[in-house]
This record gives sequence, structure tokens and C-alpha cells, in this order.
Amino acid sequence: MNTNLHTVDELRTALDYPDPAVVADPGAIIARGRRQRLVRRLLAGGGGLTAVATVAVVATLAAPPGASPIAGPSTGPVATPDLPAGAAPIPVLVAAVRRPVTEAPERFDPRVRTLSVGWVPAGLTNETAEITANSQLYAGFDETYGQSSAPSDGRYDGRVPGDRGLVVTVLAKGRPVDDLPDGALGLPVQWVARPTDPINGAPAQCLTDPGHPDSCPALLWQYAPGAWARVSYAGSQGATPAEEAAAVRRVAESVALMEGEPVRLPFTLSGALGSAPVERTLAIVYHSGRTGPRGEAWVASATLAGSPTVEVFYKPADPSGRIERDSPANTTVGGQPAWLSPEGRDLVVWNVSGTRVSVSYETRADPRSAFGDVHVLAAPADPQNWR
Repeated sequence: MNTNLHTVDELRTALDYPDPAVVADPGAIIARGRRQRLVRRLLAGGGGLTAVATVAVVATLAAPPGASPIAGPSTGPVATPDLPAGAAPIPVLVAAVRRPVTEAPERFDPRVRTLSVGWVPAGLTNETAEITANSQLYAGFDETYGQSSAPSDGRYDGRVPGDRGLVVTVLAKGRPVDDLPDGALGLPVQWVARPTDPINGAPAQCLTDPGHPDSCPALLWQYAPGAWARVSYAGSQGATPAEEAAAVRRVAESVALMEGEPVRLPFTLSGALGSAPVERTLAIVYHSGRTGPRGEAWVASATLAGSPTVEVFYKPADPSGRIERDSPANTTVGGQPAWLSPEGRDLVVWNVSGTRVSVSYETRADPRSAFGDVHVLAAPADPQNWR
């Protein structure tokens, strides 16, 4: 497995677990198909904030469809060992702590960020934020990602070795738990749901590894009435099951929805692109001193109704942003070298404010014309300067 997994395509793969080769199991085959379908729909990749929303949920927490039924006693009070100092998420990727809201919307606006995550474990190498109408996601890979050696207690037996990191997903009100992908960093492949202490007053479940019933690498709860959330984690701040459970709980207790603020991106859109409804926004930002496998410091994109996706890709060491799979230029756009695919659906333009810009359609269109509606910021290198 690629230990430098940080691209969007690889992020898709990381959140979908392959099932082991076993005798045919119709239930497992159905679950695998559902997991792959949901993952494709979900993804293509200072001090902690202290204010969080407290939400009281009166209804009993039900076992999600497809999960093992709740069995056995509660895990009881969660152990809270002293954790190493954590971190705050990259501010551009989460909503600022403003006025919390206690009612989740039935649809999220992909142009507006409302998910606040106040605390994350240290050791993440990059952070991802994605918004669609049905969900908001925050995720990051741990610095130990790709290390396949299991701890001495073997507690990763039920998880994919090396898949180390954090995933936070919140669903819009009324969306079923099945909308949560079956695969996520830190989530056991075959988990069992067990009741545990509430999260901010809401009934919660540990999603445990059946082989290690004292583990709690993931939490599932209703963060607002009729709206589900899940946190899963495996990483460098989870050296023991108790530390892992404590880190997952601390993240979960810092999750809330805030009054919205516009999503910040390194580009703006005008004309036909600017007036098209936005269906998805995505940003992946690497921590200082780190880059992705292609040398990128960040990548950001917006997918619009009518299928166009605009993506901007930044490599600090190469203002053209060229990556190894790029074909030679076969045209120019705005005086810059560019490549237009033979079927006319994909356009790549290099060295636009020091970035690589692509405009892609699922059907034949006119990406050259659409490129005129894309305006990369004059100095986009630092995400804190994004508009």
C-alpha cells in the first residue's frame, strides 16, 4: 500500500476496505456493494477551540441498519487517560466557533461551511474538508499511515493494517445512517455497536472490533435531532485502546454545527460557472513542511450542476503545477500552455498564478470557454489568504 497516500483518488480507496477472500457470503457481498456505492458518492481525499454545542436527544439511539445488533452490557464509563497535547484543525477547513445551532438542516449548502471540529489528535499529516448536500466531512491521515505492523496486543486485527487517520462525518437531518460509508480510517471492517456514555447529552454507541470488545475506535451518535454523526480514529495518539477511545471521544465532543460561513477556496467563479448550483466542494491541505506524493501542498475543487468540476492544484517547487501523468501541451489558453483532451471534455492549464487548473466535464462541453469563468487568486499559495 502506498505510504504516501494523499491524492483524491487514493483517498477514495482509503475509505473503502477490501473484504478478505473467504467462502461466499451473500450478506458480505451485499454489504460490500453498499459500501462501495456510498463511498463513491461521498468522496472522489495553537490551542484547541473550546466552545461546542450541547444537544439533548430524547429518542433512544437505534442500531443502524446493517450493523450488528447491540448486545451485551454497556462499555461503561470511558477511560480518560492523559492525552498528549492535541491540535486545532486548519482554520480554513472548518467553521469558526460562532453561535452554535441545535437543528441540523435537511440539506447542506456546499458553498457554506457549518461543521466545527474543535480538537483533533496531533500527528495528522494533511487535512481534508468536503461538503455535499447530504454530508460534511473532515478527515486527515496520521503520520503512521501505511505502517502495517500491528501493536503487540493485536487490536488492529479487525481493521485494515496501515489505514491510520481520522474521519469525522456529519449527515444532514433525515439522512439514514446507511449514508455513512462502511469504510473509514480507524473503523473496524466488521464492527459491533455497543452503548457507551452520551456525547454532549446524546445517546452514543461504540463501534468496536468484535475481537477486542473493550476497544472503541469509532463513535456513532445523533449530534442533533434526526441527524447522525460518526468519528473514527487510529493513529499515533492511540497507543493503547484506552488512549484511542479517549481521543475519539474528545474529537466527538468537539463536533458541532455553527452559523454558516462561506467556504474559502483559492479561486472564484463568474459567468455561467458562477451562476451554476454548486454540488460539492473539496479541499485537501498538507501541514507545513509536508507535501503529497506529487509534491502538492494543497488541492481544491468545486463540482457544479451540469457536471463541470474545477480543480486547482499547487506545487511549491513548480509554479506550473505539472504532474507526472500530464500529457504535453497541445494548445494555449489565455497565453498559457494547456492540454485539451481529444474528446473535448477535459482541459488542463499550467502556471495560472503558480497553479495547475483543470476544468472537466462528464459529457462533451466547451471547457476552453468555461475556463474564462475561473479566476485563481493572485497569491493563492497560503490557504489562509483564500477568499
